[in-house]
Amino acid sequence: PHLPISPSNLDLILEIFVESGLVVLLPENPADRYQLVHDYIAAFIRQQQEPKLKQVMAELQKEREQRKQSEVKLNRVLKRALFGSITAGLGFAALAAGTFQWSVEANVSQINAINNSSEAFAISGQYPDALITALRGSNKLKHTLWAQHRSDTLMHAVLTLQQAVYLKPNEKKENRAIEVNTLEGHSSRVNSVVFSPDGKTLASASNDNTIKLWDVSTSKAIKTLTGHSSWVNSVVFSPDGKTLASASDDNTIKLW
Repeated sequence: PHLPISPSNLDLILEIFVESGLVVLLPENPADRYQLVHDYIAAFIRQQQEPKLKQVMAELQKEREQRKQSEVKLNRVLKRALFGSITAGLGFAALAAGTFQWSVEANVSQINAINNSSEAFAISGQYPDALITALRGSNKLKHTLWAQHRSDTLMHAVLTLQQAVYLKPNEKKENRAIEVNTLEGHSSRVNSVVFSPDGKTLASASNDNTIKLWDVSTSKAIKTLTGHSSWVNSVVFSPDGKTLASASDDNTIKLW
């Protein structure tokens, strides 16, 4: 049966709720106050946890700021490292360029010294020595990277060779090395020549992909060796003169 709610039995109903634990009695003046247990507990929990919640929020904010500062420091370190790497790279490049330039200058000095020696031989009348020395200087110039692009060094080498080869007015031919013969037969540049050990045969290698054998006594070609598919760069006889080796741009070495 339902208990009718009226001012007379309201106190009884509230007492029942208090006894059952559903309502909490909060004695106050001028009148007592009643509060549901759920609301009371929620307020109590909020009251108890609020300081801790504020502390957690403060710690999170502090951690966020520290992380931001760490990111700023990391970016600075990375920028410095990048700048250092670029600076080091430029430094190494400058060092390499300086070393290369020093190497070129050193080779140019050696070439000029050789040419000066050739000129000294020529002035003293030692023309064979002058020619041999001039050829040595020209060969070094040919195989020295960038030195051959130095116009002053190139001109010095040419003049030294001319001085060692060409006759002066009223000079006797016996004083100079003279051309004995010209061997013709290759259709492109000749890269290498070599005499056989007995001095009777000359082998020549050419950019026409062939090797020619010449009779030294007659200056005539006696045989043409074909087989390479690209430029033949060098040839050499074996010590006994029975075998000839050739090296080519076709990545092969052939024995003949």
